[in-house]
Amino acid sequence: MIGPMNQASTSNVDKGRIKIDVSSNGLYEALMDLLSQRYSIVNDNYDVLIIDSISLNAKSEEIKALRNGGEFIPMLLILTRNDRASTKGEPLNKVDEFIVEPIEKVELLARIETLLVKRRQFLKSKRYIEISERELGTLLSSIDLDAFLISPDYEILYANSSAFEKLRANGIKKFLGEKCYKILQNAEEPLETCPCARAMMSGRVEVEHMRDDATGREYVVVAKPVFKEGKLEGIVQATLDITEKEILKRRTRELDSLLSFVTEINALLATEKNEENLLLKIVGKLSEYYSSAFLAVVSHGALKFYPSSLEDAACVKMIMHDQQLRSFEPGRHIDGCKHIGLHGHLYGLIIPIVYDQIFRGVLVLHSERRFSESELELLVMLAYDIGFALNAQKVAKMKEMAAEQLKSDIEKFAMLIDSIRNPLAAAQGYVELYVDNQEVKEKINKQFRRILELVEMIEAEWIAIEDMRKLISGEDEIE
Repeated sequence: MIGPMNQASTSNVDKGRIKIDVSSNGLYEALMDLLSQRYSIVNDNYDVLIIDSISLNAKSEEIKALRNGGEFIPMLLILTRNDRASTKGEPLNKVDEFIVEPIEKVELLARIETLLVKRRQFLKSKRYIEISERELGTLLSSIDLDAFLISPDYEILYANSSAFEKLRANGIKKFLGEKCYKILQNAEEPLETCPCARAMMSGRVEVEHMRDDATGREYVVVAKPVFKEGKLEGIVQATLDITEKEILKRRTRELDSLLSFVTEINALLATEKNEENLLLKIVGKLSEYYSSAFLAVVSHGALKFYPSSLEDAACVKMIMHDQQLRSFEPGRHIDGCKHIGLHGHLYGLIIPIVYDQIFRGVLVLHSERRFSESELELLVMLAYDIGFALNAQKVAKMKEMAAEQLKSDIEKFAMLIDSIRNPLAAAQGYVELYVDNQEVKEKINKQFRRILELVEMIEAEWIAIEDMRKLISGEDEIE
C-alpha cells in the first residue's frame, strides 16, 4: 500500500476519491483537514493520487506498475523548494502535475480539480475503447464518437462511420494508410500534445483536451494502446466533441463573475448615500467587466451623464422616448451617434431605468461578445435596483428638507411662546402690585389664565412637531 492508512469518508464520493501518500505526518494531517471537507479520502479505488518525492522514489516500481497498468489515474507530486531545485525531468515525467511547498490552498484545489476532470473524461471514454482485438471493428463502427485505429507507425488503419463522414465533409477522401498527425492535425510529425503519440511512448492510456483553431471546436481525445502478447499492435483513439459543454462552462463562469460584480453594486446601492459618488462607482464597477459602461439619469428635468464625456448620446435620447430595452449588433448602431467611433464595433445594450412607472434614466453597456439571455435578465434586475436606489435617495432628500423646515418652524414656536410668557408674567406682577380692586383683579387674572392655557396648547403642538421632526430625521431610531 502507498501512503498511511486512513478512514474513508463517504459524504463526498461523487466529488472525487483522493489517496494521500506523503511521508510527513504534519503534511498528511494538513492535507486531510483541507481535502476531507471536499473529497472522499481513500486507500483503494481512487481517482487522484497525491504523493511526495520521498514516497515517489521509495515506491518507484509500484508507481511504474500503476502507470503501465492500462488504468489512467492522475498523480499530483508535492515538492519542497529544495526538491524543486534538484529535481530534473525524469521524476516529473512520472506524474501529471506538481506543486511546490508552501502550498497555496487555491492552487492545490485547482490542480486537483484539473486532474479529476481528466480522470472523469477517461472513465467516460473507457467503455468505448476497452475492447478485444476481434471486436474492434464492430464496436468502433457502433459508437457515437470519432474513432480511429492507428498503427505503431502512426498510420490510420480504420475509421468508424462518424469519423469517416467528418473527414469526407472536410474534403479528405484518402486517409487509410496515411499518417494520422498529417490527416488529423495537419502536422509533419507527431505533436508533443498528441495523446496518440504519448500513448505510443508510455504504453498506457493518455487523455488530452484539444482545440481546433481553424473551427474553434474543442475535443477530449483518449488514446489507448492495444497489446498482443506484450507487443504493441496499435492505438485506439476516440474523440468526444465537447464544444457546447465548454461554451456552457465558460458562460457559467462569466455569469458567476458578473453576479459577483452585481452583488458588489447592490452593496453600494445599500450603503452609498451620495448619489454622485454612487453613480460613478456603479459605472466604475461595470467598466471592469464590460468594454464600456455609462449611466444617464434624470436630474432637474434633464439627463445627466456618468461619465460626463458621453453627453448627447443618440441611443440614450431614443430610449427616453420609447423606454424599451434595445440591443445592437456590431456595426449596426444608431446612425449619427457621436460615440459610434468608440463602440460601434461592439455589441451594445441599452436598458431603461424605470421605477414606480417613472423614467429615471438609462444604463448603457458595450461588450466584445453577444449578451446572453441570462445576462440580460440579471442586468434588467440591476437597472431596476438602481432605479429603486435613486428613488430612495430622492425620498431621503425630501425627508431631510422636511426635517429642516420643521426645525425652523419649531424654533419660531419657541420664540413665540417666550414672547408671550415673558410679558404676561410681567403684567401679572404689575396687577398684583397696583390693582387694589379684587373684582377687577380677578377679571384680569382670569384672562391671564386663559392666555396661559392657549400658550400651553401652542407648547403641546410644539412638542408634537418636534417628535415628528425626530421621526423624519431618524433621530429617534434605536442605535
